[in-house]
Amino acid sequence: MSNKPRRLLICVTFHFMPSRLIYLKQIAAEFPNLADSVKTVIITNDGDAHDRISSSLDALPLDLEILTPSLLGHPYLLAWCHKDVFRRELELQSHKFSHYLYLEDDILIDDKNISYWMEARERLKPSGLIPSFVRYEINHSSQLRVSADLEVQVDPAKAAKILFPDLKYAYVGLPNPYQGTYLFDGELLAEHFESIYTYGPEAPAPDEWKYTREKAALGVTFHRVPYGFDSRNVVGYRVDAQRVDERSLIHHTPNNYANNPSSRIGKVSIKDLISPPITLPRRRTGRHYQPDGSVYQLPRPSFQEYAKSTSKLARKWFQC
Repeated sequence: MSNKPRRLLICVTFHFMPSRLIYLKQIAAEFPNLADSVKTVIITNDGDAHDRISSSLDALPLDLEILTPSLLGHPYLLAWCHKDVFRRELELQSHKFSHYLYLEDDILIDDKNISYWMEARERLKPSGLIPSFVRYEINHSSQLRVSADLEVQVDPAKAAKILFPDLKYAYVGLPNPYQGTYLFDGELLAEHFESIYTYGPEAPAPDEWKYTREKAALGVTFHRVPYGFDSRNVVGYRVDAQRVDERSLIHHTPNNYANNPSSRIGKVSIKDLISPPITLPRRRTGRHYQPDGSVYQLPRPSFQEYAKSTSKLARKWFQC
């Protein structure tokens, strides 16, 4: 099986600022490498900026379209406009595209990230889980890569995960699954438009996802969540290397959290993001093993934590 999509439609939200063209050009340089055929749609708030955006990307071999929505209303709603582009392609049933990628204008995704997602998507299909990415930034002083979304290290004993012992590999649910992007095949895209998370900013979500722009990147993160997990998003982890899979890391190019002393995020090293290391079961026994050799490991909360999480999950399930 090829680890590259056949035909990829990319939608980028770009609130026009001349100073951010450098990030847009940086991420767009990778687009031609992400699939056999790639179409790029940039959605911007400024109809007068099309020429400037286009000229900044002239040197890149892009099949490019730039759109500006009419009657946008609040500028934060720009992040939601890409859904109309995806919905149109889905409703046309032209099968022009096999995969769909949404991302913010400063998130760098390369071919290794795509290969990781394609591999994990097939592996995780039976579980209902979806491969996710970890946004990182670079601290200018230490040159360390740090998490752009987590404030503390992740204790694997408190995280739901699915292990593949034969592969010495695991997928871990992180406490904050935000990634500022989503990659879907046609099946996931259709599922997305069946969910409530295409309705707009009023869609229910945890407190940390309450903001309009962040909600636009929800995808199916909280739709049909498997039992024991807080979301469908899981991140690859190499048990032999005792670290998050390098291919799951995507660069948040401004590095603004990592270099802001006042920011609570941007401080946890990617190298030690999951600590202590995940270990594999010693024996292949137990009712949690699946036919494909995988095994679920779910956290065992205290009674108070269990009661609290159960009510939270119940609210989420009734809403969805």
